[in-house]
Amino acid sequence: MTRRCASWMLLTVGLCGVWCDRSALAAETYQLRYKFQAGQIVHYEVSHDGEITTQVSDVSETTKNLSRSRKHFRVLSVTPDGAGDLELTIDWVRLEAKYGDEAAVVYQSDDEALRPKQYEQVHKVVGKPQATIRFSPLGKVIEVTKSTPSTGASRSNPDASPESYMVPLPEQAVSVGDSWKERFEIEIVTQDKLPLRVSMLRTYKLAAVNGNDATIEFRTSILTPIEDPALSAQLIQRETSGKLTFDLTAGLITGRSSSVDRTVVNPFGPKTSLRAAGTYSEKTIPAAAIAAEPKPATVTK
Repeated sequence: MTRRCASWMLLTVGLCGVWCDRSALAAETYQLRYKFQAGQIVHYEVSHDGEITTQVSDVSETTKNLSRSRKHFRVLSVTPDGAGDLELTIDWVRLEAKYGDEAAVVYQSDDEALRPKQYEQVHKVVGKPQATIRFSPLGKVIEVTKSTPSTGASRSNPDASPESYMVPLPEQAVSVGDSWKERFEIEIVTQDKLPLRVSMLRTYKLAAVNGNDATIEFRTSILTPIEDPALSAQLIQRETSGKLTFDLTAGLITGRSSSVDRTVVNPFGPKTSLRAAGTYSEKTIPAAAIAAEPKPATVTK
């Protein structure tokens, strides 16, 4: 009887140890925060490819757009509560647009031979700070100062600004598998040329943690009921999904990717369709790689 009791106790302790270890692992939480440092400069390399295919009866035409760019943000200052004033700049751009069977139109910011007139406005902003945005440690936009060549600096509503190098982070610590949500609005135009605000929802999930790297998955959905195909066509590229990598120690997004593939039926009337497919990716460029590169050519007007 004593041996049986002892065996039962050992088995119970062993099972409890396994259960406790698994419980502790499952309960491990992570505080996701941006950690801005005054003077910090972070460079990104961005790739964005997309195509739109329009079908009318038996005739279809595809427009392809390819974009390669480099951008960076510089932290001008950090407030006592950890918010950072980030100056955003696009450093280099190459764009290609191809309509059906026509030859591609190519723009490249550092090549004078590749500056078609239709990209004149794009060329004006390359290499110049476009905005200074104050972000909280959670990635919330607090204040925006936009700079444009014609108007100089002007204050604008943070909620209306489309510029954001950040994604929102959860207020509370999260475990792998936990999710949080972001609600926002975008504006489309009705057939009567009236603006229509559309509610959107982006859901994030902490999918995995490997050392300092956290993988966050996200998916975007439309909340406002839209029954008119013509209006749905304006939203066709909005329902993206993807993932990003977040460095827990540095408090920094180091990589991001997303994709979309949607089709709208009858957006232009019977026997028509519109399909949008695209991919987006960005990754940080190591500081050593930036330092080793030759100085880029000066962007001229």
